[in-house]
Amino acid sequence: MLHDVVVKTADRVVGHWPTVGYEFDASKARVPGQALFVGLGIDEDQQPALSAERLNRWCRQIHDEFGLATPVVELDD
Repeated sequence: MLHDVVVKTADRVVGHWPTVGYEFDASKARVPGQALFVGLGIDEDQQPALSAERLNRWCRQIHDEFGLATPVVELDD
């Protein structure tokens, strides 16, 4: 996965996302040994109503992680 390459070479990795609230047996996107995905998890099959909220939260999160001073424009749905 691209994440594995980035982790080996980057000083800092942003955008990890908690696995809480997701039901899955296994995922290649899970950070080993942590309750995190390597990025935002979107489940349009089982939880489509949560996608816009999750996307908005993740955009705010990475905006803060990058220390940006610009406004974040959120999706309605």
